[in-house]
Amino acid sequence: MAKRIVFTQGGKGGVGKTTAALSLYDYYNTKGANVTLADFDAENRAKSGLNFWHKDTEKVDIHTRSGLDRLIDLALGTESDIILADMGAGSGAVTYRWFAEVYPELSSERVKITSIGVVTADPGSVESVLTWAGHLKKEVDYLIVLNELEQQGETFRYWHESKQAKEFAAMCSPIVITMASRRADLEQAARNHGVSLAQIAERKTKAPELTSASIVMRAQSYRRRMNAEFESASEILIP
Repeated sequence: MAKRIVFTQGGKGGVGKTTAALSLYDYYNTKGANVTLADFDAENRAKSGLNFWHKDTEKVDIHTRSGLDRLIDLALGTESDIILADMGAGSGAVTYRWFAEVYPELSSERVKITSIGVVTADPGSVESVLTWAGHLKKEVDYLIVLNELEQQGETFRYWHESKQAKEFAAMCSPIVITMASRRADLEQAARNHGVSLAQIAERKTKAPELTSASIVMRAQSYRRRMNAEFESASEILIP
């Protein structure tokens, strides 16, 4: 049986990796997929990271000798079809080395890998994606999420126009989707109360600032559009 490891690239921080991972987990739930969550940002103690929203997420320190090997155990030693892992910022060197060491064996066990790169208007986010691709090469599938951060008035000019990004797109054929900007008050309140977009959309929170008709409808709209984006990339998200 084929399995898939899906992970957010742990490059530049603050671009929305965990937000994308949370939305992807919601998408998987709507598809009835059997998913295990892993949070590899062991040093993160703030109100972020998959473990903050989903307490059953396994939190692993990638800097231990067997850290990333846990992905192998989760993929091959559990009944889950998909392992969704959120990498912490700055985890590149460790991940590159691990990938080079174990990829052939994972491939022989029919484990597919999808690498998620989140891009904003900041050229640094694009450079981060290109750095990861330089190490992972064509062995993995790539999903690029263009994150429309409202305060930036995103144009993604560097992603669309830089020579390096064009070369990456030509070589690795990533699927590119868009994550629409969200109301800042909704995002902040959700973080403060530790609830997901799906919980708000399904009216599963009692926090007053997250139960108004406009907030719930906005959450439902964001969720619908995000799930449609993931559906367009289902070939590299579902085993």
